[in-house]
Amino acid sequence: MDGWGSLKMLMNRQQGNQQRKKKLKDARDKTLSSPVYSKTRFNFPKASKSVIKKYGQEAKKTQKKESLIKYSVISIIIIISFIYLYFTDFF
Repeated sequence: MDGWGSLKMLMNRQQGNQQRKKKLKDARDKTLSSPVYSKTRFNFPKASKSVIKKYGQEAKKTQKKESLIKYSVISIIIIISFIYLYFTDFF
């Protein structure tokens, strides 16, 4: 093989590396420019600390009420099932 062949092979290899890097860079830029990665700014209304505190207290009240209802329903079901099992001579 002559000297030009090896030089030509070197040039082709370098161009291949450049093309590969360009494809990778284009793919990265494409994913970064997708809507998932875009930095969107939301304009939320400004709320004072008293309003936030009020909403927090309301949320806690509703959560407490719901958990109390769930607990009472489950306990009533358990008590009824034990009474049923006791009177049917299951034990």
